[in-house]
Amino acid sequence: MVKAADALVLAREAIYHVSAEFDVKATFVPKPFLQELASGAHTHVSVQTREGENLFKVRPEDGNAFLAGVFGNLPNMVLILAPTGNSYERLRPSCWTGTFHCMGMENKEAAIRLVKEGSVLERFEIKSSDGCSNPYLLLGSVIGAGLEGLKNGCSLPPEVDVDPASFPEDKQPPRLPSTLSEAIKCFEGNEFNRELYGEKLHELIVKMRAKELEFWERETTEARMKMLLQRY
Repeated sequence: MVKAADALVLAREAIYHVSAEFDVKATFVPKPFLQELASGAHTHVSVQTREGENLFKVRPEDGNAFLAGVFGNLPNMVLILAPTGNSYERLRPSCWTGTFHCMGMENKEAAIRLVKEGSVLERFEIKSSDGCSNPYLLLGSVIGAGLEGLKNGCSLPPEVDVDPASFPEDKQPPRLPSTLSEAIKCFEGNEFNRELYGEKLHELIVKMRAKELEFWERETTEARMKMLLQRY
């Protein structure tokens, strides 16, 4: 996990600095232009045994329990996946950003897209994450949630194979948090997060995001974007 996060951070640093050599500003802000398409950083996860075999193939019940743990904890992970006010400009239905709490085979509108190789699940993709997320916290959250699923023998929900927004409103799956304020409340009130991060880190994450929300609600669009472009 740490090697994967390190590689991502190094790749981003390389992109920033090479772009600067050409007088170009590279950014991973999810919605740098509010009227244009967004930029995500989807998280692809494969689960293997110590021998390097696909867990979904050799021990499918354990693979499914791991995936179910991630799915079940997804709403309270959104603050880690999408940590800024700008993140929620991107998270809109029918935009391939996974705003509904559901999963589906090759369904780019589901929060978790399942990917098969032949008849066996190869990996899953978390759609809601963006380039402002901390990759160490993000991957740690995924692993912690997956292990929680294994521990409790969690089971998977039914798959959704179409755009959830196409259902009548009363038939749609639940929405994931759609604002930074909602995401903070969902994260803060979840006991699993407190156990996973420990009291001090959990409190720090909540305080930092609350300050981010305070800034976001107070400042102009121009000031918001200036801060984001400096930071990301």
